[in-house]
Amino acid sequence: MRNDDFITITQATEVSTSLGERLSRSQIHHLCKTGKLVAEKVGTVWLVSRKSIEVYKPEKTGFAAVWEKRRSEQDALDNEIRKAVAKAKGTPSPVTPTVPEREYTDLSYVAELAGVSEDTVSKYIKVKEKASPELMEEVLSGKKEIETAYREVQEGVKSGTQSKKAKVAKEDK
Repeated sequence: MRNDDFITITQATEVSTSLGERLSRSQIHHLCKTGKLVAEKVGTVWLVSRKSIEVYKPEKTGFAAVWEKRRSEQDALDNEIRKAVAKAKGTPSPVTPTVPEREYTDLSYVAELAGVSEDTVSKYIKVKEKASPELMEEVLSGKKEIETAYREVQEGVKSGTQSKKAKVAKEDK
């Protein structure tokens, strides 16, 4: 191992900044202590592998991670509901299966797969059937929760406005 393969934390911050990551000294110190970077402690000084800084990609946290996870879960739920409806109608599944095939005797499997309650799946199906395309897009994008959309659909059905929009949109398809 050559001496130039390892750099100080200060040098590591400069390397990370030049690569666009902008890791602080404390972040690099934490990554060294937790073993997420290849590093050795010599006395009181951490020496970090230059290569480990160059290849390090921080994990997504905060809003970005939550948003990505929620969108992925929403897509999985939507695909499973499409497959269940297609199976119930006896038509071919409109999506490529991403999970092993399973009989859909009730909504418990879809709920389990999506990590939500059966009530939420049931409400999602009602929203999908009766919502306007705009409301459905808000649900699918995560801007609106299924429960909120369900209440809006129920209120729209009572007043007659929501179902008219949905009928017009479905007739256009």
